[in-house]
Amino acid sequence: LVNGAVDADLLNEDESEEGSTEEQVTEEYIEQQKVTVSASQQDMAVNSAARKIVYSGSLGDNLTSTLDEEGTLIIAGSGNMADGRLNYLDEVKKAVIEDGVTSIGTCAFENCESLTEVTLPGTLDRIGDYAFEGCTGMSKIVFPEGIKSIGNYAFNSCTSLAEIDLPESLRSIGHDVFAECSSLKSARIL
Repeated sequence: LVNGAVDADLLNEDESEEGSTEEQVTEEYIEQQKVTVSASQQDMAVNSAARKIVYSGSLGDNLTSTLDEEGTLIIAGSGNMADGRLNYLDEVKKAVIEDGVTSIGTCAFENCESLTEVTLPGTLDRIGDYAFEGCTGMSKIVFPEGIKSIGNYAFNSCTSLAEIDLPESLRSIGHDVFAECSSLKSARIL
């Protein structure tokens, strides 16, 4: 296990076992190592021949991030994401934040201009200040029911953002959250 992701080299050594599929070897390896990985991380390990992991790291006590060569960033685990800008943001095109994550840290995706798609989990209750500020490629964001707070400037200068639907659960919204979103035409509270 390398920072929350299964080491593809270890899997490749086991591929030669007669009669074993790569998926079986992956499952056996995970069981042998007695590790807990998310379904997305396991899928990335199984498909390691097609998707090379370029970065893997920790985002707090119980959260990990894994970025593949296609620009998909998966954030998995449970709890709050640490504050601060994530590594390798110039390469991130898609972010999948899995169930279990409860907050997105301050400045987490700030100025990630190549980010076009974000999947937010149902467990999310807070988005920090400046979290997605300057993500000029993001045209849509779907907020999960259950989110309670969106911080100051969280989506400031997301110039491609065209519409937003805010859930009824939202209790606090910071100032200038959607300032300078020049393409924003529609904002609804559901």
